[in-house]
This record gives sequence, structure tokens and C-alpha cells, in this order.
Amino acid sequence: MDKIFKSKHQQKRISKSITRGRISPTSNDFEEQFAIFLERCLNDNYEFIVDYPISYKMANQRFKQIYPDIIVLKKGTHIIEGLFEVKIDIANDEPSNLIPKKNEGQTRNEHFKSVYLPYYSKDNWIVNVREKVKTIYQNDLCQLQYTPFNYKKPVPLEVSKEFKYAYILLSSVHGKEKYERLPVVNNLFTLLVNVHLNNFSGSKNELKDKNNQEQWCKLADYLFENYGLRG
Repeated sequence: MDKIFKSKHQQKRISKSITRGRISPTSNDFEEQFAIFLERCLNDNYEFIVDYPISYKMANQRFKQIYPDIIVLKKGTHIIEGLFEVKIDIANDEPSNLIPKKNEGQTRNEHFKSVYLPYYSKDNWIVNVREKVKTIYQNDLCQLQYTPFNYKKPVPLEVSKEFKYAYILLSSVHGKEKYERLPVVNNLFTLLVNVHLNNFSGSKNELKDKNNQEQWCKLADYLFENYGLRG
């Protein structure tokens, strides 16, 4: 049991500048791989914490905990420079607890158009992250703290005046109808527009698709303008 505990603890340290909070599924693998991509592409001024517990509180309230996908810290500090929220796809991104059940006699298509879509348009990934950013990261009244790797006590977190955030979606194929109804935002980057990894043949031609290349170029421009790339 001691060996298992130690190996689990070691898994949280991905590299010298990337630390993970929780351990588990495929989406977490994507978070880690994207963080490694950032570590290799961005200049050496940053550290990354992945799925790491961050505590926040408003005036006269208790601390609550969130697990942002990837937080970018200024190296050697506790200053948040940026945030990346990442998803493999949005097929399961739905407010299932809010959607009324299909009425008797109502077809599945009728239910989708009249009930599901109105609810979904009010409760989706883009909107949820945007609201969280306004409430927590862009709110001077909100206090933030976390316990860095190998620390015993939490320390305060500051948010940079240049704080920025972006959405990273691996594939738009699975859950395409939902994808097409997402709000149009400049900070959403879809890495594989016409490819889903479940059906990926391994052909480089699929990755060279014009739409995919456009998205990667947009992402490169975003990273260069906001963080700076390695030489």
C-alpha cells in the first residue's frame, strides 16, 4: 500500500514546471498533454498547474474549491497569468438535471428543438467558463489561495492585470450540433475540426485539413501575442 501511495504521489509531478492535483480519466490525459505542449512552446517564464485545487471566497463567505483545467503561473511566483479550459469534445456537455423530460406523444426531435436547445443555449461550456472567470478571476473582491506542491499551508494567489483565458476543444465532430450552437468567441480553439480520435485513421492528410491548420495558426498567434514562444 505504501508503494502504491508513493507512486500515486509521484504521478502528480509531471515535470519540473507542471504539477497535477487529481489523478484519473482520458480527459485528464488530454489536460496533461496540452500542458506539456504549452511547456514546450511558451518561453521559460511560466509554470503550470493541472486540475489543481484552487480555493476562493467572497466577502463574508467561506472558501469554496474549484479545479481549473490548466492554470498558468508566472514562474517562481503565485501570480495567475492565464487559464486554459480544455475538453476532448462537448457531446456530454449538457445540463441534464435541468432539462424537462419528453412529454408523452412528443417525438424525440420535437423535444430536442422545443425543450433541449433553449435550455442548452443558457447553460453551456463557453457561458459557464465566462461567468466563472468574471466571478472569480476578474473580481477584486474575490480572494484566491492554493497549496503549492510540497507546501503544508495554503498561500494567497494573485491574478495578473494581463490575465487571459482560452477554450481548447480537441474535436468538434462528436457533438457537432452542440458545437455549431456555441457562442462565437475569439478565444476558442478547436484542434481537430473534422477528425474525432475514435475514428482517426492515423493519416497525416486528416491533420493537414485546411480547417485544422487555420485553427492551429490561430492558436499559435494567440500564444505568441499573450505569452511569447520559445526561440
